[in-house]
Amino acid sequence: MFFDEADSFLGKRIENVSHGSDQALNSLRSQMLILLEEFEGVVLFATNLVTNFDKAFESRILDHIKLELPNKEARAAIIDKMLPSKMPLDHRFTQEELLEASDLIDGFAGREIKNAILTMLLDKASLNLDNPVFSFDDLKSALAKKKEQIEKLKAEEKERRKEKIAKRLQDKFEEEAAYENKKRNLHKKKRRRR
Repeated sequence: MFFDEADSFLGKRIENVSHGSDQALNSLRSQMLILLEEFEGVVLFATNLVTNFDKAFESRILDHIKLELPNKEARAAIIDKMLPSKMPLDHRFTQEELLEASDLIDGFAGREIKNAILTMLLDKASLNLDNPVFSFDDLKSALAKKKEQIEKLKAEEKERRKEKIAKRLQDKFEEEAAYENKKRNLHKKKRRRR
């Protein structure tokens, strides 16, 4: 059995349940643990967030296989494979051009390469040209655009994480301040009673 994006349901269970959806997610994860124990076949989980796995799931996983992102040559081969065979090109892209394009997208997975090429095809189709022809510049532009988009998303995610950490720190500070204030008030009340 194969589960892609396994972190979505093998993630850490929620400790401070505050919504019905949190309870439902915890129940789903508990049921998954039970089913894994009973299953007699091989289960494969794919994720890029293995650190999010709940310890109870982690203890049931026998082995991990880390798949690295494609290197320059592999990215060039993926680009070549993803280009539709009947796509009208101004010339057949050379291996050197594919490697040059691959340099633009260091750190890309195959999915991101595929999405960049699909976007390139859709962008050209939206121009309603009678005889659209794709050039190497179209490919480089599409890959650069996708890289810029991914970098922007990563920067936004980093900013959200910073804000979340700042909020947690602020909440903790306020919680501690309220505790200290409550403690002072109790001491004052005790002194008054004496």
